[in-house]
Amino acid sequence: MKKNTSIRLIFSFCLLIGLSTSCKDESQTSLDQNNISSAGEASAGEAGAGEATAGEAGAGEATAGEAGAGEARAGEAGAGEARAGEAGAGEASAGEASAGEAGAGEASAGEASAGEAGAGEASAGEASAGEASAGEASAGDIMTISLELTIQQPQENAVVTSARERGFEATVNIDPIELAPYISWELTSSLNDRIPVVYDYNQALVQANLEGLENQAQTLTLTARIAPDFEQNFQITLSRDCQLNLDFSEDLDQNMWQVIGSATQDPRGWLEMTGFQQNVVGGLFLIGSPFNPGDLDVSFKIASGSCDTIGTCAGREISDGYAMSIWNISTDEIDDLWSLVGRSGNGAGIFYPRLLEAGLTERPEGFTIEFDTYPNSCPNNGFFDPVQGPHVEIYFDGMFYMYDDSLTREERCMNSTPGDAFQNYWSEAPALRDNQWHDVRVLIQANHIQVFLDEETVIDTMVPNFEFKGGVLAFSGGSGAVEAFQRFDDLVINSECMR
Repeated sequence: MKKNTSIRLIFSFCLLIGLSTSCKDESQTSLDQNNISSAGEASAGEAGAGEATAGEAGAGEATAGEAGAGEARAGEAGAGEARAGEAGAGEASAGEASAGEAGAGEASAGEASAGEAGAGEASAGEASAGEASAGEASAGDIMTISLELTIQQPQENAVVTSARERGFEATVNIDPIELAPYISWELTSSLNDRIPVVYDYNQALVQANLEGLENQAQTLTLTARIAPDFEQNFQITLSRDCQLNLDFSEDLDQNMWQVIGSATQDPRGWLEMTGFQQNVVGGLFLIGSPFNPGDLDVSFKIASGSCDTIGTCAGREISDGYAMSIWNISTDEIDDLWSLVGRSGNGAGIFYPRLLEAGLTERPEGFTIEFDTYPNSCPNNGFFDPVQGPHVEIYFDGMFYMYDDSLTREERCMNSTPGDAFQNYWSEAPALRDNQWHDVRVLIQANHIQVFLDEETVIDTMVPNFEFKGGVLAFSGGSGAVEAFQRFDDLVINSECMR
C-alpha cells in the first residue's frame, strides 16, 4: 500500500508545480524502480490509437489498484485524449515510453502518434485504404462524361461563300445534362485566330460568325472544356471563297449540289437538262450553301437547240427553256417542291390546280428569272406569256402567267395583251433558241433587279415591296411537247461575303 500511495503523491505534486521536467523524470524513475504494470496499462502492440485498456483512468481520476505505469496523471488526458503538444495516438505516458507504452509524441507498437496514420486509420487530409480524403473521389465514384456534337453547318468540305450572321452552327448532346451550363467553348481556324462563339446551353446550340475567315481551304477546331480536366475536340474542313465556280468538268460535290430530274453531266463539260426528250425537266439545287438575304451576283451560260453539238442549227422549234430561281425553303423541302414544278415547263412554274392537288392553299415563296423558248398561247388570240416569242421574264412564287390565280383559264385567254400590265418585267430575246452559247448575268441589289444577256441589258427594274429573303438557289430546264437540248455551264456565284 505504501508503494501505491507514493506513486499517487508524486503525480499530485507534479500537477501542482505545473508539470515540470524534473518532476516528470522523478515520476518516471519511480515507475521504473518499482517496475509496476497495473491492469489499466497497454501491453506492447495492444493499445490502439484512441483505445483504452481495461480499467481506464479518466482525466485526473484513478480507481483503486488501477493506476499502474502508463496511467494518466491528474489534469491529463486519459485513454483516447491527448495532452497539449504531447499527444501520442490516444495515450501518452509521463515523459518517456516504458516498454509497450507510447511516450509523448511517439507511437508505440500498433499506435499512431499525432499526425500519423495507424493501420486502417486516416490522418488528417490523407485517404486510408477504401476511404476518400476531402475533395477526392473514392474508387467507383469517378464521373463519366459523354459529349457529342453535330455540326449542322457548314457541311464537311463545303465552300462558304455567302455572308451570314451565323455561318457555323452545331448542336450539343451531353450526359449528364447538368453539366451543360459549365461547358466552355473555343473555335479556332488553322489560318485565323480564335473565332468568337455564342453558346446557348438551354437550346444546346453553339454558333459562330465565319465572315472573317481567310479565302482559303482551312480546318476549324471546336474545343469543349469542363473543369478540372475534361477536354474534347471536334473538327471540320471547309473553304472560304467569295466566288463559287462550277464548270461541270469534274463530278459534282454531292454535299454541295443536288442534281434532280432528267439533268445529267455531259462528258463534254456541261450540264444537260433535257437530253432532247419530250416533257422532261432537270434541275440543279445548291444545297451546301443556302443564300441569306443580301445582294446577289450570278452569271452562267445557256444554249438551247435541236442539235447535239453547239453551232448553227435551224429549222426546228424547241421548248420550253430555263429558269434561275431562289426558293425560300430548306433543303429538306426540295423534293416536295420538285413534285410541283418538275412536271413540265422550265421547272419553275406552278399551275394552281396542281397546287390544290398537293393539298396546298398557298404557293411556295420564290423568285424566278425565266428564259422562255416556247411562248404559251390560248385560243381567241390570248396567251399566258407577255409576248409571242422567246423572252426573258421575272415572276414570283411559281406564277408564270401574268394574272391572278382567281381567274379561270378561259378568263386569262381572253386577255390578248397581258404584258401591258407588267412593264419592265420582261423582254423579247429571239437569240435564246439558236443553239449557241449565251452569257447571262443576274444582279440583285435590294429591290433593283438587272438581267443581262450577252452583256446587253434585257431587264432593269425596281420591284415595289420586293425583299430578297434568300433560300435555296436552283437552276432548271425543261421540254414540253417539243424536244430540245437545254445546256447549262460556267456557273459563277458572287455574294457579299467580303463586307
